Amino acid sequence: MRRAVSSPFAGDDFKEQTFTGLSLSGEVLSGKQFFRCSFVNCALPESVWKRALLEDCSFKQCDLTRAVVTQLGVRGVRFEGSKLMGIDFSNVSINPEMSFEECLLRYASFTRLSLRKTKFLRSQLREMNLFDCDLTDAEFTGSDLTAANLRACTLTRTEFRGATNVFIDAAINKVKDTRVGADVAVRLAEHLGFEVD
Repeated sequence: MRRAVSSPFAGDDFKEQTFTGLSLSGEVLSGKQFFRCSFVNCALPESVWKRALLEDCSFKQCDLTRAVVTQLGVRGVRFEGSKLMGIDFSNVSINPEMSFEECLLRYASFTRLSLRKTKFLRSQLREMNLFDCDLTDAEFTGSDLTAANLRACTLTRTEFRGATNVFIDAAINKVKDTRVGADVAVRLAEHLGFEVD
């Protein structure tokens, strides 16, 4: 008779735990709370985090493709080298605190969120959607924004220098002291009808 394997996520509260090498597609983590936990090399695609809480947690080399994060509390969460494709972050709890470094965020969406000081560093942001977000003092250094959609965003002091394939339409975004490289400035000038030598 085979013994049932207990879930590594049995229980509701987890503190200072490290989860390594898990492969649990569609795992339901709704209502659970994680404090100062680390997730390393975990495959959790399509996992469900409704009304859960992540505080001071890190995800390294994890796959969270198409995870459901409705009403997820996110405070001090770091994603490094992780796959976050197709996640709609728009319905996480208000004022999320998170950072992304060397992550794959293709097709991810962020709508009506305060993302002040959020770091998107050296990441693939192709076809990502940023709609009506406050990106004041956010940083995109080293990231690829090919076909990314920025609309109705506040881009005060937002750092795009060092990012590639950036296009910002000043007519549909609020720009003030927005930091861009020369290539972006040329593209914007050409879009406005200027000829640039």
